[in-house]
Amino acid sequence: MECTLGQIISQRKLSKPLLKHGNTAGKSSITVIAEELSGNDDYVELSFSARKLDDKDFFSKSDPFLEIFRMNDDGTQQLVHRTETVMNNLNPVWKTFKVSLNSLCSGDHDRELKVRSSD
Repeated sequence: MECTLGQIISQRKLSKPLLKHGNTAGKSSITVIAEELSGNDDYVELSFSARKLDDKDFFSKSDPFLEIFRMNDDGTQQLVHRTETVMNNLNPVWKTFKVSLNSLCSGDHDRELKVRSSD
């Protein structure tokens, strides 16, 4: 999934299909919920969940986690946050977390972000 912080904040709840290798949409989807924190606009609080993830494990269900990257001006990606791993779950709900706007997008709400799930 790729989006900007501005898209997340403006919609408050953003659901998109997860992309497979080759950037094709699969059956899985991810939902991001954002909430501005009153009294402190230097941070954003994010919640992520996913549904119908592909099962990548042979003997049990997948153990998914997410990585959030910010896209830098020079085209490189920088890891901003990695969620906890949710064990044996194809419909995970990750713990809500706070991340500074400086580390997430350097205050640029139109900066592209990339969210990648574990394989």
